[in-house]
Amino acid sequence: MRSVFSVLKKEFIVKNNPAQGLEYLLEEESQFIDLITDKEQTQIINHFKIVCPNFNIFLKIIYQCGIRPNEIRQIKCSMIDLNKQIFVLPKEITKTKARKVPISYDLKLDLSNSDNFLFGIESPYCRRKNKLFVVSPYQLSVNVAGNMWRDNVHKGLKIYKKMYWIKHKGANDKEENGMKIQTV
Repeated sequence: MRSVFSVLKKEFIVKNNPAQGLEYLLEEESQFIDLITDKEQTQIINHFKIVCPNFNIFLKIIYQCGIRPNEIRQIKCSMIDLNKQIFVLPKEITKTKARKVPISYDLKLDLSNSDNFLFGIESPYCRRKNKLFVVSPYQLSVNVAGNMWRDNVHKGLKIYKKMYWIKHKGANDKEENGMKIQTV
């Protein structure tokens, strides 16, 4: 911005450069992401096949679509267009803006179509694992996915990786399999 205003001042378009004297912002170092390995991923999937099979679909959406866990929690089945194979996410549930996210064929097979939450809880205040992450009119509480991950992956499997990093692993795997970075 500083250089734009400098040019505008030289060309006598503006009298003063409001950016003059401002210090440059320091660049932040990006956080190191310790990606889940293929072996850990297989171990996690196999574990949840036994403990809570529907949680694997939740994780698959993070991995394949890159949707944030809190956004997934708020997805209603009416936000899924199975004909076009996309999630239609309104800006009210996203961190940035409304967007359309493609659904892979195998994920399409895991999804249904109604006005319920895609990942809900069978009845209010229920804590049984087989009653969580089911299509339901009752929304999961904010901490359910994080607690499920921490209790089973951190404490149970002794894999100390963040659930959200599945999104990064999915993007890396897509790129390694030949998908263009712009598409990812």
